[in-house]
This record gives sequence, C-alpha cells and structure tokens, in this order.
Amino acid sequence: NWPEVTFLSADGNRIVIGYEHGSILKSEDAGATWKFIRTPVNQDVVKVDFYDANLAIIGFDEGHTLETKNGGATFKRTLHWRHPLLMVAQRIS
Repeated sequence: NWPEVTFLSADGNRIVIGYEHGSILKSEDAGATWKFIRTPVNQDVVKVDFYDANLAIIGFDEGHTLETKNGGATFKRTLHWRHPLLMVAQRIS
C-alpha cells in the first residue's frame, strides 16, 4: 500500500509529492526520474518549498519545520511553521 498523499506541487519541471509519515518524492525533470526523501519527522508533510534542486523548507502537520541544503541528504530543524516570522514571510510572498 502506498502512503497517503498529503501535499502536491508542480512548478516547471519540478514535481514534489509529500506523504504521511514524513516521506517526499521529488522530480526535477517533469517525472522522468524520481528521488525518494525520508525525513526524520514522522508526521504528514503539508508544505514543501524547494528554492532550487538542493535548498528546501519542509512543513509538517503539527507545525515542525525542517530545512535541507543538500536536496534531502541531511536536515536541520528551523522555526515552527506557525511562528509569527514565518507567517509574515508567507503573507509577503
């Protein structure tokens, strides 16, 4: 059984699919090839912003946020996605 899809985004050739339990599938070539990314957070992925092939912010349903600078090889916890600074940044963009 496939896990439930909790997030989907397509922008140009980049397609990102977030799943329950913190898993992500990402394609940089319109779906010709896919990279599986397992995050250390066991929650539903609700938002993924890839700024390029390596830099991304990932949001989870309970508000946790991770940053990766190497396409999902490693992660760093960042501000809670409901943090006022992130909410202001989302309104500006």
